[in-house]
Amino acid sequence: MISMTSVNAREEGFTLVELLVALTLFGVLMTMLFMEFRLGIRSADKVAEAIDKSSTLPILHDFLRAQLAAAQPIVRDGSSEGILSFDGQSEKVDFIGVSPDALPSGGLQRFSIELLKAGGGARDGGRRLALRRRLYQGKQFRAEGDYDEPLVLLADVASLQLGYFGAADPVRPPLWQATWREMPRLPSLIRMRLVLADGRHAPDLVVALRLVEEASPPPFARNIPR
Repeated sequence: MISMTSVNAREEGFTLVELLVALTLFGVLMTMLFMEFRLGIRSADKVAEAIDKSSTLPILHDFLRAQLAAAQPIVRDGSSEGILSFDGQSEKVDFIGVSPDALPSGGLQRFSIELLKAGGGARDGGRRLALRRRLYQGKQFRAEGDYDEPLVLLADVASLQLGYFGAADPVRPPLWQATWREMPRLPSLIRMRLVLADGRHAPDLVVALRLVEEASPPPFARNIPR
């Protein structure tokens, strides 16, 4: 006959199986909590990154608007048909403009706004919107040098789509066009559409160019070294 002392001792303790089950459940719960914690951190990082990009886009738009609006209708060197030094493509635009205050050198500059390939690392989520520039000299002076190092305006860009509003023939009505190349006048409007690497669409940027009507010879005096 089993004594009351042994029965009470068995009721007060845990068996080895019960202890293993409890430890297993505790480990599963801790793993689930850790995964939820990591997901929470990632979500917070994504929200912070989205807020940062949202605050960057208005600054980027202001900079690009100032640059594109100041494009100069300068005839390409050696062109007898009045073709301008403006090359508008769907993902790239080259033009001559005035250097902004944010850049160190002044005078007329040849600008290129384009998408560049990412560095190729594991964390590169897209391409980079960059600005290239070099001093515009013209044929009266020494040959133009290479473009400076690209100034990255926005990282993690999935796609860039540029559009140009105008008409090559003044008789015809203006239309939106995918390219603006080999033209004797500047487009009236330039539209920029950006899609970020995370799938978000940035607001469209539409810029009205200030000097559209007449082409002009380059004012080289601005670039004469003093």
